[in-house]
Amino acid sequence: MDYPTSDAGARLHNGKFTDGDPVNNIPPSKDSAVYQNMVFDELLNVISSAGLTPDELQDNQLSTAINTLISNSSKGLSEGDLPDLPSFERLNSLNGYQKLPGGLTIQWGRADNIAINNTGHPIVFPLAFENEVFHIGCQWIRKTAISGTIEVLVRKESISPTGFTVEMDYDSNTYGSDSSISFIAIGY
Repeated sequence: MDYPTSDAGARLHNGKFTDGDPVNNIPPSKDSAVYQNMVFDELLNVISSAGLTPDELQDNQLSTAINTLISNSSKGLSEGDLPDLPSFERLNSLNGYQKLPGGLTIQWGRADNIAINNTGHPIVFPLAFENEVFHIGCQWIRKTAISGTIEVLVRKESISPTGFTVEMDYDSNTYGSDSSISFIAIGY
């Protein structure tokens, strides 16, 4: 779709339509049937592609069609399409997730009051993965520092689509339960 620059009968001025200027001897533009049909065909194609039936008595069909097409843009994506990420399911909170195109899901969270030198603390994902967990990363969080080495361990056999078990081991002795674990998990 473009201005009808090849149609001398349209009487464009500097490539655009004009109301004319009798003082400067510029005639008003005249739309040809070909150009008017092209413009209306383009507009009607947008309305029809949104599943609407064109109606000359409705003056909001183009905006309704555009809004419908935008809201449906993330449904039925083809490879190479750019989805509207805010429309993908997500939970933006301390324990949350973001689903991505193609089924990949990223989840994160924090578990508080985990005792060091415990036998395991179950962590439940905010959302069960539909298939498999690819990666879990954990970090120990504490208000005050301690000397020594802390090991954060996720046992492979404890990983499931709904969660995992984390263990923390301190190289000296038991050191309270004021620790937290933050995690990030990736799967589909």
